[in-house]
Amino acid sequence: MHTVNRATRTAKWSIRTRFLNAWWLNLLIVLSAAHPAVAGPVPERIDLPGPFPYGLAQTGSKLWCVDFETGDLYCVDPVAGAVQRTCRLPLRSPAGLCACGSQLFAVTESGIHRIDPCTGRCCRAVTFKLPAPTGLATDGRHFYAADRRLQAVTVFDARTGKQVRRFATPGRAPRGMTYHDGSLWLVDSSDRAVYRLDPCDGHVQAAFVSPEGEPRGVECVDGRWWFSVRNGGRLVSTRVEQLGPEVPGNAMRSNPLHVRVHYTHQLENHSPKPIEDVEICLAVPPETPRQHIEHLEFAPAPDEIRSDRFGQKVAVFRFPKLEPEQKAEVGWTVTARLWAIRYTPDATCLAPPKHAPSEIVRTFTQDAAVLGLDLPEIKKAAAAAAKNAENSLALVASIRDYVMQRVHYVRDGRWDPAVEVLKRGEGSCSEYSYAFTALARSLGLPVRFVGSTAYRPPKNDAAEDKSEATAGRYEDRVFHRWVEVYLPPYGWLPVDANRDDRDEPPFPRRYFLALSENLLVLSKTNWGDEENLGANYHSCHRWKPGENDRSECRVKSRHAAVWQRLPDDE
Repeated sequence: MHTVNRATRTAKWSIRTRFLNAWWLNLLIVLSAAHPAVAGPVPERIDLPGPFPYGLAQTGSKLWCVDFETGDLYCVDPVAGAVQRTCRLPLRSPAGLCACGSQLFAVTESGIHRIDPCTGRCCRAVTFKLPAPTGLATDGRHFYAADRRLQAVTVFDARTGKQVRRFATPGRAPRGMTYHDGSLWLVDSSDRAVYRLDPCDGHVQAAFVSPEGEPRGVECVDGRWWFSVRNGGRLVSTRVEQLGPEVPGNAMRSNPLHVRVHYTHQLENHSPKPIEDVEICLAVPPETPRQHIEHLEFAPAPDEIRSDRFGQKVAVFRFPKLEPEQKAEVGWTVTARLWAIRYTPDATCLAPPKHAPSEIVRTFTQDAAVLGLDLPEIKKAAAAAAKNAENSLALVASIRDYVMQRVHYVRDGRWDPAVEVLKRGEGSCSEYSYAFTALARSLGLPVRFVGSTAYRPPKNDAAEDKSEATAGRYEDRVFHRWVEVYLPPYGWLPVDANRDDRDEPPFPRRYFLALSENLLVLSKTNWGDEENLGANYHSCHRWKPGENDRSECRVKSRHAAVWQRLPDDE
């Protein structure tokens, strides 16, 4: 009688299992060639029952999301906007999720696990040890596992499970991943970005701004991008566009926002006698690649529309006289579509700043009262900020980090010069911009100021007036300022030296070469244009005392922007 011992049977079973896995993976490579489209209207938000939705994947017309805390796997119909069923996975802290054909895979610290979506049963497909895996993607031949502690993506052969290579992630907080259109798409929660990476070496090909709320998982379904969002336990979707060559800098825009904004500037005379020759100037919101002005209406009609040589328009309103206790109020109402935008210029194509148009170099590298380019403190700071910068883009990043390391945000109503801001170590968004501009211009970089109103609605659960918060109304009296730097051959690129500031470096890059969707740009100007806005960026006023003694004049002003969010189809 022929007998086979246990070791022999185990070896044969292992060989048979590896053969079946290889055959099965080959079949999945064929099945995963394309995703079927999802038809019909798609909601922008789907609430989930779990507290910590993470990995996100698609099979057929369904979305799958795994909860990091509970281990629940949700089957979601994105058209109906509802969770169809839930099953509990026998996995500890599943994070990234991906699909290959009809099969799902989840990543944990111990490896990659194949999931039967019908039963929730799991078996390990690849064994490894990663300290904190967060994202998982596959192209059918490889698995790509992102890890937040390593700040890297590790690539494994799907057939053998062996590690093939590893490359660093562009940001400090890699999260979910998906494979789409021949590239890896990686969410970074620190940078509020989705990076498009070359799967061979991790080179950043492009990027767009992700939705707010600490997104984790990501998946593209029929041209719409879905995210699992930790804050609130939900799925959110957004539209993303790659802008054409007419917008230099490899720009992508996302998170469309439809709004109506009503801006007013009031001037009240509390002097004993009339004031004369009153003039109020309002910045006119421009058309930009991320800002489409659908309708603009003034109230009352302006006496003049002035435009500087770079195209910035200002509406001018004149009043011959303002009697005591009389008020003048002017304004405009804009209906606009706004987007978040992120640029990804190729640093190897950069030209020296002196190759910018001569008028731009001459105008936007000149000194101003708030800059002090000839001061020894500014020159010394600029030299320190420029140390080890390899190109003009790296120089811009270095100046930004230098300012944020030495200044923290305080809004006290002062607009002090750059040297005072750096000495004091605190400042408003305008003062951050002064400090950045002083250092950048002293190094030959053309810089201009950008002013905006910002939409910052309270969360519904924290709003004092919940009905108004739900209606999407918000009154802005704070506003916001940042800068743009001219980098040939790409042109003007945004840099916000304030909103990314944290207690200590390394600083995120949410607003480096990027803008969020909640900003309506009002002006793009040089500082101190006395004919138009002067040192302001939203509106200004001028008047003469008339028969009043200057010391007797009591003139009060107020400006505000009231936002109303609109439906996309309005």
